[in-house]
Amino acid sequence: MCAMDRASTASAVAEIEAELIRFGAGNAIDAVLPEIRRILDTETVLVLTPAESLGGLDVGRFHAVGFADPAGLREAFADVFRRQPLRYAWYDPIRPEPEQRNRLVEAHELMKPGELEQSYIYQRALRPFGLQAHLQPRMLLCDGASLLGWFGSFHSRAVSTRQRRLLSRLAKPMHRRLAIERRLGWTAAQPALGAALEHIGAPAFVIASSQRIVEANAAARVLLDSRRADIASALSGAVAGEPAGQGNELEIEVVPLRLHGVPDLSLAIIRAGTREARIAASVTAATTRWQLTMRQREILMRVLRGDASPTIAADLGVSRRTIELHLSALFVRTETSTRSELVAAVLRT
Repeated sequence: MCAMDRASTASAVAEIEAELIRFGAGNAIDAVLPEIRRILDTETVLVLTPAESLGGLDVGRFHAVGFADPAGLREAFADVFRRQPLRYAWYDPIRPEPEQRNRLVEAHELMKPGELEQSYIYQRALRPFGLQAHLQPRMLLCDGASLLGWFGSFHSRAVSTRQRRLLSRLAKPMHRRLAIERRLGWTAAQPALGAALEHIGAPAFVIASSQRIVEANAAARVLLDSRRADIASALSGAVAGEPAGQGNELEIEVVPLRLHGVPDLSLAIIRAGTREARIAASVTAATTRWQLTMRQREILMRVLRGDASPTIAADLGVSRRTIELHLSALFVRTETSTRSELVAAVLRT
């Protein structure tokens, strides 16, 4: 690129940075996306953030340019979020894996051959909108461990070094904008809440009146991974003040939170004496001790509950062989050789 081109690009980037830190009428992200697309020389640009509620995931933020049918694509992503397991696209959309936070990744690098074509996101969102062969250079912009937004492109051509460099540079002002909006919004208390919840010795959630999950501690995440429907139903009823159903083993304590400038929130704690809470706490400790992956943590939770491999495989939509491979990895990490030894080792943590 010639000196004039470099100067022109630098000026355009500076204008985008200035616009993203300016607060006034209109939406700054929508305003700058066409210019970001132009200087990146990419076909599309997307900023997407899933929102978590007791019912699952939904689209919390969607800014797009260059797509033939952005409204249809937004609805396709919403459908994928509602129907798929939490880790729907090779990363945790609420708290991404550390190695994927705030760094440029081409999404196909994370996939095994043929894996994308078998996924629901391919069938529902990529192929119908002509994106199935596109590369996906993107960054998961995070505030600490929490996802602020997916920022990147669907691009049918090879991604150049220049495009990668510019996307990484533009990610910095985009990150600042998303972080500021979060702090100005009703989630301003989220970082402090997250730290406080980890000191509670039981699964704990902070839930908004809209049933959106504002924050959850590690033990709560374990329960959501393995029993989202049951946990969501119990929490929804408890927050609404409904009496616990007869035979429900979950004992939930709900405490209203009143924070200045923040809409009504509720702290919901699943009492530590319940069986599920004890299992969740043990799995959380084991995850830290043995550095388990998200899938290993999920399978370990099911093993502690007494579920057989065929049941786990059917629920997770994988083969029994896959479950056995994960169990073998768990045996190696915990220096055990049978399920009973594994359970005993985890419950001693």
